[in-house]
Amino acid sequence: MKNNKNKYIIVISTIVWFIIFSGVCLYFLFNKYNNIKTLIILIKLNKLKCHNNIYLDNDNNIVIELSSDYETYCYVGNDLNNVKWVSMKDNKCIIEYSDSKYIYLRNKFNNIKRYDNKDLSKVLSISVNKDKIYLAIGGIKKINVSYEVLGKVDSNILYKSLDDSIASVSSDGVVTGIKSGNTKIMVSVDSISEYIDVLVTDKISTYSEYYDYNRSYLSCGMYSKSDNDLLDEILLSRVNEAGYKTRAGVLAAVRFLTLEFPYRISYFSENGRLHPYGVGSVVDGEGRYYHKGLYLNNSRYQSIESSMYGPTTWGCEIYSFPSEGIRKNGFDCSGFISWIVYNGGFECEDLGAGVSTIPDMTDLGKKIKLTDAVNNNSIRAGDLISGHGIDGGHIAIVAGIKDNKYYIAESLWHAKPYNGALIKEYTKEALVSNFYWHVDMNDYYKEDGNYTEYWSY
Repeated sequence: MKNNKNKYIIVISTIVWFIIFSGVCLYFLFNKYNNIKTLIILIKLNKLKCHNNIYLDNDNNIVIELSSDYETYCYVGNDLNNVKWVSMKDNKCIIEYSDSKYIYLRNKFNNIKRYDNKDLSKVLSISVNKDKIYLAIGGIKKINVSYEVLGKVDSNILYKSLDDSIASVSSDGVVTGIKSGNTKIMVSVDSISEYIDVLVTDKISTYSEYYDYNRSYLSCGMYSKSDNDLLDEILLSRVNEAGYKTRAGVLAAVRFLTLEFPYRISYFSENGRLHPYGVGSVVDGEGRYYHKGLYLNNSRYQSIESSMYGPTTWGCEIYSFPSEGIRKNGFDCSGFISWIVYNGGFECEDLGAGVSTIPDMTDLGKKIKLTDAVNNNSIRAGDLISGHGIDGGHIAIVAGIKDNKYYIAESLWHAKPYNGALIKEYTKEALVSNFYWHVDMNDYYKEDGNYTEYWSY
């Protein structure tokens, strides 16, 4: 009986020890199995390419994506101090963007894997300084590009013309007009692109360093309505690019009409003004044109408010009452300057040139004796100057300053080549001998815009 009892004790003890031993073995095997699973996960993570499985979503959050549903936590930071782990849901961790160095993954057994955050980058937007480029054949324009990014991206800007036969583009964004037509320039940074429309036309000419006195005079009926519309569009583009209602915008208007428009507009003694202030007749478009754009086609007649012998466009013959003869319609001196200032963005009114008790162009700014202004080097491109002595009578605008010479845009009645709306070069001495007043326009313009003292060519 005693032997049987001992047998039972031995069997029970053996069973108990077997159970304990089995439990210990199972515990270690279970942990080993989970460690193996963790190792498999980490090996898989090591093999994954970051940009496929760790990426930025449309809200610019960091998304960490695994192919398994193992319990995993995520964190983005420079180290593991003050960690705030984010639990993975639906195989994803979504974390607000940070430019910290590392991304950390942790499983429930506190096994941690670290990734570099350098591959997480994204171009958010591209902006270009032009929506549309207008070019003469042989003309050039530079595209300026800026972009916003998250992280560090390849900052190479790529340019491509969709039709190199119309316009080409260099690796640094300089577009050149080849022949008349329309195309687009594609600007790309990383995976984002923007497109710029390009129109190349023979209706404008390239800028030259100096005014060409051999430029032909405008003749009657040379432009259709669509031509006139296009030239108005280009003029407005030039003014907007320089800065509408700024000093630079006014300069863009004068430089367009004298340098880009391919013909010279004749001098014409006015038959009257829109705003004569009780002096003379109310006449529109005869030696003046106080309207936006160019006066090249009879479609513009609908804007003419009052005529004496017209209406007729620039380049077409009409009777000039002061000259007592038939002349090509164009500008007198103040008609030219009022057109320039008005198309640059300012409501200057259709004013004359004389220094008098009624409003005139010299009242737009501060009158300073020209000798003082020259001695003080205070004249700027865009300022007006008045000639014919202290009482005035002739008005002009400084179109550019270069190498101590002044380039004056004015409409002159002199013999050729100094006849019509043109740009004439003056030394300091010649300027003082031909003009009396400097009209400082700083307070009138208020803003410079994209000012350049001389034009690009």
